[in-house]
Amino acid sequence: FYATVAGVLSGSVAGDHMSPISDTTVLSALASECALMNHVGTQAPYAVVAVLIATIVGTVPVGFGAWPNWVGLLLGLVVIIAFVYIICKPVLSPTGAWDPFIAIYIRTTKNETLEQLQQDTIRAANG
Repeated sequence: FYATVAGVLSGSVAGDHMSPISDTTVLSALASECALMNHVGTQAPYAVVAVLIATIVGTVPVGFGAWPNWVGLLLGLVVIIAFVYIICKPVLSPTGAWDPFIAIYIRTTKNETLEQLQQDTIRAANG
């Protein structure tokens, strides 16, 4: 019962975060003055990573009895922290560096708004 409820709730939160018709996604895009689909395109990879980590380190192994719940939580925390410190970049990077997900998104969509944002970020970080 608990695993089913947890699966439904975590799936709904992940879907809410990645959906372009979600109220929180629309409000986040408006608050950051970003086009809605640009916001969704830049946030979805992070939600997918969180879903994959939760599934690979938590849901499946705990469900099959490979380790107890607390081990899954601890491993998930370690993997998320490692992801943040190894893959992600600071918001105000002096070099304007993007993390790999956003760099790929910009290259594939040729999004001029995000390229301008990169230049604005360099200016803001350097004073």
